[in-house]
Amino acid sequence: MIHLSELWRFPQSAFVAAVGKTQKFIVVESNATGQLAHLIRSETGLQAERMILRFDGRPLTPNYILNKYYQET
Repeated sequence: MIHLSELWRFPQSAFVAAVGKTQKFIVVESNATGQLAHLIRSETGLQAERMILRFDGRPLTPNYILNKYYQET
């Protein structure tokens, strides 16, 4: 898991080093448009395999994330 606490200046080299060796990565975020996934793609060129988005104001709980992950596979 990577938690980006600051987005600007985007930590491009650290992010690519952390994600570059994974087989896939999924972006989990609290908005409807996938802004973080778009920022990651524009700053690194890496495309998330999937996005799990929640935009109803409720928290992103582990159960919610797992349910969405397995619901869409």
